[in-house]
Amino acid sequence: MEDPFFKGLAEGLITSEDIMEDVFEEKEDEYDAEEKPQQWMRIISDREYIVSARIKLDNLQEELGLVLPRGEYATLAEFLLEKAREIPPVGTIIKERNISFTIHRCTPQKIQEVRVSW
Repeated sequence: MEDPFFKGLAEGLITSEDIMEDVFEEKEDEYDAEEKPQQWMRIISDREYIVSARIKLDNLQEELGLVLPRGEYATLAEFLLEKAREIPPVGTIIKERNISFTIHRCTPQKIQEVRVSW
């Protein structure tokens, strides 16, 4: 049974940003809460971490003391997509210098978490 008072009214609002972030990758803007890099990673051992693929590459390098090549990417996910040229399946290892990036969690649309070890 339909309620005649609510017929045709919107129950929520979806922005183009919401759609783009669901399809591609989350992007940070002035409306997103600033998260500290430590909140984006879990320690496995001294030289092994599980990291959100959304972490800014500069923050990752600073927090872990890593040096990665510069390029047209801002996040770890963008860096790995540049290397793999596709969404790699879970378990895929991408090596850069002496650092291994193992895809820990992903969907067909985006990389979510990466195991970083060196």
